[in-house]
This record gives sequence, structure tokens and C-alpha cells, in this order.
Amino acid sequence: MKIAMLSAAALCIAIGIYPNLLYSILPNGGSDYQAYNPNTLLTTSIILGAAVLTFFTVGRKYLAPHETALRDFDAGYVVLGKGVVAFAGALQVAFGAVYNFVTGRLVPAMSKVAAYMQTGLLSINGLFMLGALIIVLLAVALWGL
Repeated sequence: MKIAMLSAAALCIAIGIYPNLLYSILPNGGSDYQAYNPNTLLTTSIILGAAVLTFFTVGRKYLAPHETALRDFDAGYVVLGKGVVAFAGALQVAFGAVYNFVTGRLVPAMSKVAAYMQTGLLSINGLFMLGALIIVLLAVALWGL
């Protein structure tokens, strides 16, 4: 890791001293940009000076630690988090109620029906035959087949 940091630092220094190293590998490597011509240095110095002047005049007043009547933005996250936890708890209770209904009442009732079907007390084949007979009798009565 130290070798990687040292090589990155050396590359930064090399590009700062001789910027054509970087410009030669860019897609438009033959551009005429000169990093150290007087116009570029003056423009960069003006921008840097304006930033320093703003920081040390106006910025000091607003960047210095001060008391405020506003609550931290984190308070909203706390309220939102409590709401999410309450919703998740209610959702868990609802899913638990559905699970208890299915496992406590629905599955035992369905297992009784399945047991009746297997033992013949409630013959599914008989019910199908009765339904088919009713359909055929209705068809004969209505259309006279």
C-alpha cells in the first residue's frame, strides 16, 4: 500500500512539473494547451484569490461554530426510523395472525376434508358423478337431446 501511495505521489509531482506527460495520453493528446502560460496562471490566481477572500471575510461568519435555533436534520431521521420500526412491527403482527389462522384453523380443516375424501365418507368421485348427471339431465330437459 505504501508503494502505491508513493508512486501516486511521484506521479502527481511529475505531472505537475511536466504536464505534457498527462496531455500525451489524453484522447486529444496533440492539443495546444499550456498549463504555465501567463494567461492561465493569472486566471487561476484570480479564482483562487476570490475563493480565499470569500472564505476569510464572509465564510468566517457562516463557517464558524455557532448556536442555532434549528434542530439537527438527524431528528427527522429518528422520527422516520421510529415510524419504519413501528410499521415493521405491525406488519410482523399481521403476518403472524395470518400464519396462525392458516396453521391453526385452515390446515386442520383441510386435512379433515382430505381424510374424508380418502376414507370415502365424502367421496369426491361421487360428487363429480352427481354433478355430471345434473348437467346431462339439465341439457336433456332444456334442449331435448
